[in-house]
Amino acid sequence: MTPARPSFPLARMARLGAVAALVLALTGCASGGGHPLAQASGPDQLRVAHLRYDRHEYTETVDLVKGYLQYQSGAGDLDDAHFLLGMCYVQQKDWPLAATEFAELTSNFADSPRTPDAQYWLAVAYWRQAHGAPYDQEMTQRTIAQCERFLALYPTHPKVAEVDAIKKDGRNRLAEKAVRNGRLYLKLSQFGPARYYFEKVEKDGTMTASTQLWQLEFDALSMIHAARTPRPTTMPPIHSRTRCLPPPTRPIGAASPPWVSVNPSINVEADTPEKETTLSRY
Repeated sequence: MTPARPSFPLARMARLGAVAALVLALTGCASGGGHPLAQASGPDQLRVAHLRYDRHEYTETVDLVKGYLQYQSGAGDLDDAHFLLGMCYVQQKDWPLAATEFAELTSNFADSPRTPDAQYWLAVAYWRQAHGAPYDQEMTQRTIAQCERFLALYPTHPKVAEVDAIKKDGRNRLAEKAVRNGRLYLKLSQFGPARYYFEKVEKDGTMTASTQLWQLEFDALSMIHAARTPRPTTMPPIHSRTRCLPPPTRPIGAASPPWVSVNPSINVEADTPEKETTLSRY
């Protein structure tokens, strides 16, 4: 006779199922080997993602947050999800993706309490992507604009001093770039473009000692160039040039214009070649 199987109360089975689900979520099995969690476990997914972030498991956190943003598009804490995802990219030094998440947060969640910190990290992410003075300075200009925006919106933020320092470093880098361009044109004896770049540095208020040195050299070379350049010869006046022109002549047999004086001793009515009318020069 086959023994009867033991029966478990339904309440006890429900408690065991809940504990097993929580253990799977914390140990990573609930993520499905790196895949986003199912839609049914969405409300707890962001909480688990924060736990993973605190444990420095940034790759797993990225997967969890991406799944949360995918399945919980109408949740009320999407700003927190974008900020957490951006911070994961910061820890991974993936600055372009970090800038994307912080820009998404500052653009679509302006009233979020995460926005001030996101504005700060957006400036940092731009600055980390900026190149040195010999290269393109698009990201440097974007960094300066973001720093100015942050300083104008949050003048009492704890990161104001750091953002202001980033802004000054960016302006100095732009000044160095302008000086490099001016030096290049100076070597090519292109004094017009060289003056433009040196004056640009002076106008921006980023004149340094090295920039002033190049400004003095530019002024000296400009004076030497002006002294060696021959002056263009001036054209003679118009009235002096018209004196060299030959006097106009009248065709044979043509009537005399009213301003031409005719010698009365000559028969002006003759129209034959042998009796050509002689007109006085004027």
